[in-house]
Amino acid sequence: MRETETIEYKKSLAGMDVSETTLRKVSQAIAAHIEPKIYPEVSHVTRDGKSCIRVTFSGSQAPYFAQSRAYLGIMKDEL
Repeated sequence: MRETETIEYKKSLAGMDVSETTLRKVSQAIAAHIEPKIYPEVSHVTRDGKSCIRVTFSGSQAPYFAQSRAYLGIMKDEL
């Protein structure tokens, strides 16, 4: 698996189960820390045999800010 402009991999948290609670917490954390506000769609997917959390959102108010850093939202979906 390789990273692209629309896919970024993070280190695994060993033993972490991806449950509905986990997905909800990820969604809430993203919504709480991004300005202008976004409401992400967070889901569990399997990619190349690995368990992943997929985060998608749409918006037209770029740049988005998280922890005082600016990010441009990329709308292309590769999964």
